[in-house]
Amino acid sequence: GILHNDRAALRAAVALDAGELLARIYLLRNLIASVAFATHHLPDGELLYETTFVQDCLSEGAQLLAQLPEDEEKTFLARALAQQRQLVEDFLSWSGQPEGDTFEQWCERRQRDYTWGVYYGFD
Repeated sequence: GILHNDRAALRAAVALDAGELLARIYLLRNLIASVAFATHHLPDGELLYETTFVQDCLSEGAQLLAQLPEDEEKTFLARALAQQRQLVEDFLSWSGQPEGDTFEQWCERRQRDYTWGVYYGFD
């Protein structure tokens, strides 16, 4: 699962061995990366994946995070997961009550300082 970033294989490794930290960390990174990809067009007002999928990734990520030992890796992952969760929550608030502002403007008015992702695709 780790070599190919295979989410199903990583889930299976975690299910088979409750003490398997490496698979748990890679699965958590994979979930955070999925949410980050889904949110990289939010400045344009577009969430790339279904809301339920994104929220499921965040929920599963929170469960995995709770099972990690306290260390720098957990702190880093907790910060990344919290930022993505807040970003999604803000987007859903904005999209439910558009005030004429773009999402980026809405965030600025609320002093939300997000780092917008940039993804490059190559054919």
